[in-house]
Amino acid sequence: MLLQLLIECERLQTLPDNYTAIGIFDGKEKPISNTQRYKMLGNGWTVDVIAHILSFIPEKYLHTVLKKFIIIIVKIFNNSLITN
Repeated sequence: MLLQLLIECERLQTLPDNYTAIGIFDGKEKPISNTQRYKMLGNGWTVDVIAHILSFIPEKYLHTVLKKFIIIIVKIFNNSLITN
C-alpha cells in the first residue's frame, strides 16, 4: 500500500503546502499531529469541486440550495461527533 505524503494530500485538496501543520487552540498556535492532519484532509471537501458544482445552479436558486447544503453539512458534522 502506498501512502501519500501530507503535502500531496493537501495539494489534492487544493490547499497550500503545510496548510494543516499548525492550528490555533485557545488563541495559541500549536502543531497538529500527522494523524490528525491525514484525518482532516481525508474528511475534507475540496473547495474547488464544491464551487464547480454550485456554479451550475441558477442564481435565483443559489440561496435556497446553499441554505439546504449547510443544513446537510451540519447534520453530517453532528453525526460524526456522536460516532467518533
